[in-house]
Amino acid sequence: MAGDEDPGLQALIVINGVTELDRWGGFARSPNDLLNPDLPLIPPADGAVSKALHRCGCGDVGCGNVTFTIRRVGELIEWTDARDRDRPIEGLGPFRFDAAQYEAEIRRAHEERHWETRGERVARLVTYACRDELGRRPLSFEWATGSEDHVTVYVREVYRNPRAGETTAYRDGTLGHEPDENWTNHLGYFAIPDLDDDAAVEAIVREMRSVPPARWRRPPDWPYG
Repeated sequence: MAGDEDPGLQALIVINGVTELDRWGGFARSPNDLLNPDLPLIPPADGAVSKALHRCGCGDVGCGNVTFTIRRVGELIEWTDARDRDRPIEGLGPFRFDAAQYEAEIRRAHEERHWETRGERVARLVTYACRDELGRRPLSFEWATGSEDHVTVYVREVYRNPRAGETTAYRDGTLGHEPDENWTNHLGYFAIPDLDDDAAVEAIVREMRSVPPARWRRPPDWPYG
């Protein structure tokens, strides 16, 4: 693997007993990127999807990634056209799978999560509960992550920049323009109640929505008060 960053949990893709994508280097994607209620690895019956299945060794998908076009062709699922952003990747794929077996395995991997800690599971379920708020304005849910007994939630509050369009001088002497919008980042640190998972998630989401993010309890190591 390239880079020294901690990749966190990885959804390693094994094809015929081989982690084929590791030949490119980098890290696998995190499980929740590929295994979630949208089932992004299952293509529509009448079309194709392009999906980043591997990421740069720095851990950032935007820095570099392995993207495949995934489509259904008769009784097969094909992964073709391996690319790192706009550059073709030689010697990686194409891969073809029996469609019924492929779909069953994707659904099994999504549903069977014995490897999750309770904190990871509750954070994942909080993320599912807030899916409709991803990218919403002015308050956008971004992610949740779990520890032993807490869930940390990140939201971004976007608002109009009253200086939009004005010229700004940067420290290096270059000039730029003020963006149309500014934003404030909010982290919340929510205790996981001693309840079953569904009730714990409901309680956390209810607290998130009833308390303004500026008043959320911050993680203990949050340096900004």
